[in-house]
Amino acid sequence: MKKSLYLGYEPELKIDIDGPSLLIRKSFYSPIRLPFRILERVYIRYDANIGLDLLFALLENNIPVVFISKEICGYFVLPLRRSQSGFNERLKNALYFYEWRRQLVNWFVSSKRKNELIFIRRYAPLLFDLLAKRGYKKEDFDTIIKSLTSSISVEYYEKILRYLYTIHSSLVLAKIMEYGLDPQMGIVNRMKEFGLVNDISDITMPDLLSIIVDIVQSPKGMDTIKPDIGVITSGVMKYLTDKYESRRESIQFDIESTLGSLFEFLREIPQ
Repeated sequence: MKKSLYLGYEPELKIDIDGPSLLIRKSFYSPIRLPFRILERVYIRYDANIGLDLLFALLENNIPVVFISKEICGYFVLPLRRSQSGFNERLKNALYFYEWRRQLVNWFVSSKRKNELIFIRRYAPLLFDLLAKRGYKKEDFDTIIKSLTSSISVEYYEKILRYLYTIHSSLVLAKIMEYGLDPQMGIVNRMKEFGLVNDISDITMPDLLSIIVDIVQSPKGMDTIKPDIGVITSGVMKYLTDKYESRRESIQFDIESTLGSLFEFLREIPQ
């Protein structure tokens, strides 16, 4: 299984390019060799001490790079490889015709609702039974999330979610480009940069919320994220990245399933 690498602020960290590998050295630790072939992607925090030679080596080996800014925004650098898909033209046609676009928006809403209900059934089964009887509303989900994450402040919850959303979007972007779709061609987030990335990320957001809820409901998790400090430190970022990476296979499955569902819809659209 491929791995992801997180690089934050570590003054004693030294990374060299050694043939087909990265050689990572750190004071008081044995050197670690990471072949490029096992790297899935690399997350680089804004204050990491790296050189351009590392960045070029990663891209030459087709490894996506995600830069994390001080404001916890993500900037993606992807290798110049992209397949073409007839579905891209179908999506473009659908967005320019009212009836097709209306159905696309309905697909988005129903897909997002389905994943939210799966989340509720897992974390609030009694409420799920209640909602099954009286009907589900968007505000119900917001109320449940607020209750499940009440042990941390709203501000800190939003910071954690923003960071997870950033690294999640990088995986969504890579999958969208792999499948030959235009990441800018949003359905609901139509007038935003990387609109389709935001659409698919929003649909699969319950995967991120599951990570947060599991962390805040665990004494070890609460001790690690240190909510009283209110700052997403480099250590917390690495912890969150590891948590995301530990579930990447299932998250990637959900992303691919969502894109597969979109393709099923687009098959009805003439080119």
